[in-house]
Amino acid sequence: MGRFRPESSFPSSNTNLELQLLTSTPMSTSFPANQETNHHTTPELQLSIGSSYFEKRNELDPEKLLSRNVRKWCISNHEKASNYALSSRVKEQAKEHLKLAMAEKEYAEEARRQAKWQIELAEEEFENAKRIRQQAQEELQRAQALREHAIKKVGSNYLQITCYSCKQKFEAAVVNYNNTSTSSIQENED
Repeated sequence: MGRFRPESSFPSSNTNLELQLLTSTPMSTSFPANQETNHHTTPELQLSIGSSYFEKRNELDPEKLLSRNVRKWCISNHEKASNYALSSRVKEQAKEHLKLAMAEKEYAEEARRQAKWQIELAEEEFENAKRIRQQAQEELQRAQALREHAIKKVGSNYLQITCYSCKQKFEAAVVNYNNTSTSSIQENED
């Protein structure tokens, strides 16, 4: 029992704490005889014996290293996850933009097809209208030719009529016919 057994080569943390508390008090309380002489120059001495060892030891502590590495890993994984989530969102937005662009392209192509179809339809209708107009002009020319032929025939018949009263009736009928046929032809031309 009289032997001194050091439990470790470095002081324990309780001893270190005790030394810090004892040495952090002013010297004037430790040495009352020098109280009058060192009144203004009393330094506060704070000693920490072996604290650098404990700090290094705490830094090299496997549990603390492990927890620090786990924290770094978690932060790194969190950053990776947030980067992945961000890139996933960007990819989703790009997909949406692509879908929208494809839909717009498809809509534009459909509109182009519709416009082309309408142009073709309008061209066909225009050709039909031109053909109908051409046919109407041909019929009008035939009608005018028939009229001219009828007038010539009527004129020759007129010359053959010898009775004066018959000539007057015939002239009145021809004038009425010319007035009605001319007005109807003019209406058709308009």
